[in-house]
Amino acid sequence: MASAEPTRTAHAGMRPEWWEVLAARGQTWATAHPALLRRLRRLVVVSVWACLPLVVVMYVAVPTVRQGVNVWLAIYWLLIAWFLLARTKTVSWRLVSTVFAVGTAWALAIALLSRRLVDITGLPITSDGPRIAVAALTEESLKLLPLALLAVLAPGRVRRFAVADFLLIGLASGLAFQAFEDFFRRTYVAITKPGLLDLILDPSRTGPGSGAPQYGLSPISGGSSTDYAAFGGHHVLTALTAVTVGLGVAAWRHGRRQRPLRRLTWSAVAVLAPVLMWWVTVADHAGNNATGGLLGRTWVETQRPSTPWLMRSTWDQTGEGAHRAGLLLLLLFVALLVDARRLRRGDGSPPPPAGFAGWGSILWAPGAIADRWGATVAGWTTIAAADVPRPVAAAVRTIGAALRATCALAAYSLRDLSVMLVARSREPGEGSTAAALRGFAAASMLRKTRLDAMSAAAPTETRQSRRLSRAVGIAGLIVLIAVGTWVAVRLTTHIGVSVTRAPTLDWLAGLLDSLADWWASLGPVQQMLLIAGIAALIVLSGGTFGLALGVAGTAGFLATHGHGAADFVRDPRRATTDFLTNLTPQQLAGYAVEIALARLLPAGVGGVAGRGVRRTVDNYRLSRGGTRTRAGVPLSETELGLELADVLKNATFLKLVKSAQYMKTGSFRQASLDFDRLTHGVTVVTRNSGLRTATLSNGTKINVRPFSSGQLPTLEIDTPGNIVIKIRY
Repeated sequence: MASAEPTRTAHAGMRPEWWEVLAARGQTWATAHPALLRRLRRLVVVSVWACLPLVVVMYVAVPTVRQGVNVWLAIYWLLIAWFLLARTKTVSWRLVSTVFAVGTAWALAIALLSRRLVDITGLPITSDGPRIAVAALTEESLKLLPLALLAVLAPGRVRRFAVADFLLIGLASGLAFQAFEDFFRRTYVAITKPGLLDLILDPSRTGPGSGAPQYGLSPISGGSSTDYAAFGGHHVLTALTAVTVGLGVAAWRHGRRQRPLRRLTWSAVAVLAPVLMWWVTVADHAGNNATGGLLGRTWVETQRPSTPWLMRSTWDQTGEGAHRAGLLLLLLFVALLVDARRLRRGDGSPPPPAGFAGWGSILWAPGAIADRWGATVAGWTTIAAADVPRPVAAAVRTIGAALRATCALAAYSLRDLSVMLVARSREPGEGSTAAALRGFAAASMLRKTRLDAMSAAAPTETRQSRRLSRAVGIAGLIVLIAVGTWVAVRLTTHIGVSVTRAPTLDWLAGLLDSLADWWASLGPVQQMLLIAGIAALIVLSGGTFGLALGVAGTAGFLATHGHGAADFVRDPRRATTDFLTNLTPQQLAGYAVEIALARLLPAGVGGVAGRGVRRTVDNYRLSRGGTRTRAGVPLSETELGLELADVLKNATFLKLVKSAQYMKTGSFRQASLDFDRLTHGVTVVTRNSGLRTATLSNGTKINVRPFSSGQLPTLEIDTPGNIVIKIRY
């Protein structure tokens, strides 16, 4: 289990990166300006809420975009589903949703650049050259730029990425592009009249087999197909390349520990695998667009093809774009296994406390459980590998490693699920809001635990390693931009006007070009509504989701309004206003889900082990400037949160009866020093027998006394509506 204390990582001792410095300065500024921070936060939240009616008004006032909005929502669900599937991730939802939101704007930039590249060639945008070469090379290259840019801007953080993180960043970028493209594809379908063949075969022109993406609850939805080709979707293709990059990084690191010949082999695999996967996605994209006309496979079977043989052959020999979503699921599983092995190597958690067995062990020591399961399931491979020829022994050891990785994945996944359930269970007498806040904190704590383990298992970070990672990122940016522009223009000119003799507009730049007349036909009000509505969709897509509830301010608001329904009954107008000005739509939805889970789960789940988990999560919240609350007024972060976290850092939790009791090494002198830290700048009253008391502006009463009922120096913190904290020395 993670604790409130920082753990040793592979980048310990390195200078923080610029974004870490910026975050620390932001936290310092927020601590120094709490009132201004609350006003700014309220302004942001109100602005996000204002986006919701804008989308509704656009949906009602511009009927032609309704299908596009529906598609956007379906794509956003895919983003959430894959985020939940990537169990070994270390990136936050905020980063993933930000990549998605920024990616939608980047999709427009790619479309405008593609249009400019077509103009350079002098070919019509409806011709085959642009929709095969520019669409495939430019789009598939530039969709990967966010990942390369992260490596340039934050090389230290990218070095600590799990393989699943690479997949999620690529997926978010690809989904953003698909959301933007399919929004306008559905709009194009809505404004154009169907032909006779469309009315006979598919009146909607977006059904199965039409070439339009199909969506559903399945995480592998979003692909399309025709009689001649299949297309996994932009998200699948970009994620395939991105996860292969992550696996390549893992292969490179694995090769560093091998003998020279094997090292060379692993290094070659690490470099070539992402390039080959990228080329397969380019061929898939080109083949899908080339077969969009009525003549299907003409681009492959023509007597005088102008499309490069390698592109045609790759598409033809790799299944014509079929089963790419299934391949991504397979690579996700491989990524999870690689990450699970890395988690086990970097897991420095101590053995479970005495008396914790069975389920308690999985909560506190998943690594030990993974080793036990691995020995049971894969122990035979060690014996078998000793009595067989070397090639067979290598295969047997590989099977053993895969089985042990599977056991580690199962153990850590079970640990995460158990902690999430136990953390959401209420203590006796505890309110639902406290359990909900603990649930959010547990998710953040588990992610930090994974990040610490990944960092500990990564190669030691140095200035040279950061420079190398940044150099690789810069090289990737240069190559991707060059291929997406110069190479794309050369290939477009080579292909020429027609390969299939059935020109279409079914690619993003072509769709935008065809919508020019429709845009001109809209009135000024509809144009403004459409611009504002799309901007609102982007803002809502990048808004903070569930985990963001753990930040200072929002958590405090929830703790203050922990009675929920009771507050609403007493003063519905004020309660509604408070929630709408302090929580974004996504946060409110996440809060509702957390409250429902807290009410459905019975209190005290997990027994002694569960109580220990809940105390650990509470301490983690305190260490991040959170508050220990029981549906009452929270402790002010500026007055108590961060100082109390430091005071409790080296304290041992004893029990929870009427108060939360801790034991800490030291004497009355240490207790007095801790009291002074907590009451800095506040009037202190000295009473008889060395008793000192102080009252903070939020009503919190703090006292320190040389002797308590147990004859030990005691520091006591009592906030109205909160659990009393007593620290014995």
